Amino acid sequence: MPRYEVFVPAAPPALPMDVTLRIEAEHWLAALKSGLQKIGGAQMTSNVLCDIQDDGSIHVTDSTSGRVFRIQEMAAVPAPAAAPPAPPPAAASPPAPRAAAPAPRPPPPAAPPPAAAPPAARPAPPPPATAKPAPPPAAAPQASRPAPPPAAAAKPAPPPAAKPPAPPPAPAAAPAPAARAAPAAPAARPRPSSEPSAVEQVAKPSQPPPARIGRTHREAREDLLAELFEAVSRLQGQRDRKAGLGFLLDLAMEKLQCESGTVFLSALADDDLEFAVVRGPRATELSTAKMTVPVGVGIVGFCAQENVCLAVSDAQKDKRFHRAISDAIGYETRSLLCAPVAREGRVLGAIEVMNKAGGAVFGEGDLAVLAYLAAQAAEFLHRLDVR
Repeated sequence: MPRYEVFVPAAPPALPMDVTLRIEAEHWLAALKSGLQKIGGAQMTSNVLCDIQDDGSIHVTDSTSGRVFRIQEMAAVPAPAAAPPAPPPAAASPPAPRAAAPAPRPPPPAAPPPAAAPPAARPAPPPPATAKPAPPPAAAPQASRPAPPPAAAAKPAPPPAAKPPAPPPAPAAAPAPAARAAPAAPAARPRPSSEPSAVEQVAKPSQPPPARIGRTHREAREDLLAELFEAVSRLQGQRDRKAGLGFLLDLAMEKLQCESGTVFLSALADDDLEFAVVRGPRATELSTAKMTVPVGVGIVGFCAQENVCLAVSDAQKDKRFHRAISDAIGYETRSLLCAPVAREGRVLGAIEVMNKAGGAVFGEGDLAVLAYLAAQAAEFLHRLDVR
């Protein structure tokens, strides 16, 4: 899984000092969300400005709060090589030969201990003259035993009696319940990148942060949003799907002053995004090419998958940019703005506009406009489905 370094500048009073985090995550946006959850800061909104820098880092501006962040994908750390297995003893190199020590001589056999000489019989002291001679010792009484019969009269020994059959073994008694061993601890499983264990806080970033990160926060133009609200009201009686989506796309291109745009709709059979309405210099080629974009592929697929509105200042620097379509129709994409068409958490498609006039980049006001029109597109599609 990729590893990212997320630099969060101080934002007093909630965050009095800079914070640097290293996070394992599927992509930079997931890393940023996990990092903010770790430090307990404000949650990310769904409207994000993204600027890819020359060093590959991403400067992110939250268009709602105005907070800025720097995200850098770190080089993958190679796993340590496993130590080679120890060679078997037979294959081990023999130690250097040593001079053989002379074998110790066996000790001479121990001489058997001399037999103990029987103690010399001491003569009994003569009885005193006055003592009567002791009577001879009486013979010990022996139990009377019948004399064994003569051999001829001996009866043959009876044959050995047959052994009675062994009784059937008694059923084994149930063994006494042994003390239960403590259950083994479950094997540790890798945690998802959103869990706190995947977030590591370090003292300082690997590269010093620049003096300026992200963009200057500007509030959305209230007068422009009021104009859009009045214009969208004309969709109330529209029944044609393609005409209604085309009206919203034309309105976006007019207000955002961009060169081309596309409305994508999610196919019901799979996760592909289909070109529903196309405007711009290569509209005919895209309409007839019957191309699709898988969800999760390219910037539009990323926005549909994550349900986030994203403005990219230079699409050519963003490795998520899906160049296959641009290369197929010979169209160069520079700045790009994409918003998901979603209702109640369900993504129905996306609206994407490209190449703002004059080489400018899409800003926070542009992002608010497209996000509003994408939400109106979702409501329009919902009204058609329920009728």
